[in-house]
Amino acid sequence: IVKRVRGAAHSYGLQDNDLLFDPLTMAAATDNDAPNVTLQCVQHLTTLGLGTVLGVSNVSHGLPDRPILNAAFAAAAVAAGLSAAIVNPNDSLMRQAVKVANAGFNHLSLDDLLPEWDLALAEALRKAARGDHARLSQTVEALHSAAGVLEPGSEPRTASQRLRHAVLRGDTDSMAELIDAVVAEGTPAGGIVDSLLSPTLQDLGDDFARGQAFLPQLMLAAAAMKAAVAHIRTLLPPALADSAAGKVLFCTVKGDVHSIGKDICVALLESQGFKLYDLGVDVAIADILETAVREDIDVICLSALMTTTLPSMQATVESIHAQLPAFREGRLKAVLVGGAVVSERWASSISAAYAPDAPSCVRFVQSICRHKSSLVE
Repeated sequence: IVKRVRGAAHSYGLQDNDLLFDPLTMAAATDNDAPNVTLQCVQHLTTLGLGTVLGVSNVSHGLPDRPILNAAFAAAAVAAGLSAAIVNPNDSLMRQAVKVANAGFNHLSLDDLLPEWDLALAEALRKAARGDHARLSQTVEALHSAAGVLEPGSEPRTASQRLRHAVLRGDTDSMAELIDAVVAEGTPAGGIVDSLLSPTLQDLGDDFARGQAFLPQLMLAAAAMKAAVAHIRTLLPPALADSAAGKVLFCTVKGDVHSIGKDICVALLESQGFKLYDLGVDVAIADILETAVREDIDVICLSALMTTTLPSMQATVESIHAQLPAFREGRLKAVLVGGAVVSERWASSISAAYAPDAPSCVRFVQSICRHKSSLVE
């Protein structure tokens, strides 16, 4: 890709020193190895004599200790040859890292700085996925107590308490056994999602919004939820097992190739029993409309991360409203938008619903599908 872009630039009279390449800073929370790939890419482009730029803070999205991670990653990137960085100037650790970088990293290589980055990431991931034992116990206890299922300072005793505890830990292997135990206690299989699983994930989502839980915890819980829902379906009559909570189409709009936010939302929605039609990234309007009609979709979720693709999101919403009027009404069917550059005010201006994060996306989809179900009944 770089060779093609470089060749095209040269054909228009631009030189290498006119160009900055952004190979994208990948989020460590969703792929621990991805930041190293970014650093290797920066190093390779540097050997080609090309300038590079990175939005540094994306590396720590959804993790604790963000200033430490950002500074360690920036230092490693500069050692790899990074030319410019988009950073938070109010971050004292980042200012120090930039100061050291500007003093010259000529004597240090990427290999010299990688151990510091790896150590910082390992510590952050440990805190995020499990937390210190004391903190995890306090978090789980607080969530249980808030739901009235566990007394402060006590261990989970009932199957319902153990199930909730296992979901918060992301313990997928225990789901089938715990679901069977909950059913044996007297809770119908068909009621476990609404009475236990959904409230657990919602509590964790609220903690995530407050910065008290982190992205890996949310994804671990979603994986456990998905395993739980899969086992619950084996306990239901065929007609109920084949039914979904609702049908959701999810994609990133035309021109945008970012998928981290979409992928997190898809995982959470699937864990809640929704049927997902994930069309991927850079999706044409015609494909969205065709799938929405063919699969009788309940909610269309559109994601965008770049300001330059907001017009594409607007055009997509307008086309959906024009050709599928039920989505414009927003009662039985709806269009939901989100992403780093999308605000509630902007979403309102194009007559679309808005979700600032994955948990709120799930809550909105649930509200639409439950309203539809109540009217059908």
